[in-house]
Amino acid sequence: MNAGATAAVAPPVSRRRPTSEVVAIDRFIDVPDSAAGRNARRSTVAGYRREFGDLTGWGAASLGHRLGVHVDIRTLVAFLITAIGFPVDAGYVRASGSWWGHYATDVHPQFADIFYRAATTIGFTDIQVRSQWRTLAKISATTGIEPQVLPGRQFQMAVDTLTAVHTDPTGRILTSWSTPLHGLKATLSSLGTLDHPGSTRLSPSTRIGHWHALAVPAPLLVQTLRRYLAQITVSMRPGSVELVDTTLRHFAVYLTEHHPDVAGLAQVRRTHIEGFKTFLTSKAGYRGKREPAKTTTGMRLGHLRGMFDRIIRMGLPRRSTAEPDLQR
Repeated sequence: MNAGATAAVAPPVSRRRPTSEVVAIDRFIDVPDSAAGRNARRSTVAGYRREFGDLTGWGAASLGHRLGVHVDIRTLVAFLITAIGFPVDAGYVRASGSWWGHYATDVHPQFADIFYRAATTIGFTDIQVRSQWRTLAKISATTGIEPQVLPGRQFQMAVDTLTAVHTDPTGRILTSWSTPLHGLKATLSSLGTLDHPGSTRLSPSTRIGHWHALAVPAPLLVQTLRRYLAQITVSMRPGSVELVDTTLRHFAVYLTEHHPDVAGLAQVRRTHIEGFKTFLTSKAGYRGKREPAKTTTGMRLGHLRGMFDRIIRMGLPRRSTAEPDLQR
């Protein structure tokens, strides 16, 4: 079956998780090819059992205790969590630094392959796909549910808790979390494995946090876009401004991900707009649709055209060293 066909068909449900922690530990020990490697893992298991007894004891320990043990024990724990489906708190998932995507691939190799082919088919790069898979593995670890059978409600609950621990004190959601999450929803929608991917609508405070996060890699670009939004607020209805706000954030995400060399609007060319159109059509649509409606894509491109037309009508210079002052 080719990649395109794979992306259009929901993958088979494959339950590969061991039935007990003992079986999972035996599998963990047997992975190395050498006797020395297996002995080292037996030593890790012995240390884990002395420290916690089992996963129930591990789960009852404080976060500081769980994070304070040797990295080899944290490696074993991450494997067991993934292999058995033991739900874990979002704080540990983020702070542990474990290779969640690696263990998810080991436990679910068939689905990992299907996921990769589906994501690349709709246009994501290898780096983006790996980031999406790692994000899905974290969500699966938080819920204790296999990634290919995650119900929409549990998926969204895990996303909410993980988003909270990936938000800084100013309310800014880290792009290292939000960006792959948006792509992940598109990939899961194309696979049909998620019955309801949840709303992507952001509250005003979250929108501001998203802008702050985007300003880190592209401060000049974001400054100009937000000045434009402030200007149209005077003449447009709040709901219309919100729609333009979403479009411009999508555009900023696209540029920072795919064209990090573009520092400001003066460097945007036709090829960037054409690429943005492809970027938009790779996203999941509303109400379970696999891609946005053509009217939605047209609206987004219309927002961009309106912004550039307005700048041109104002007769402002298009400089690459400094953006025009849209407040004048």
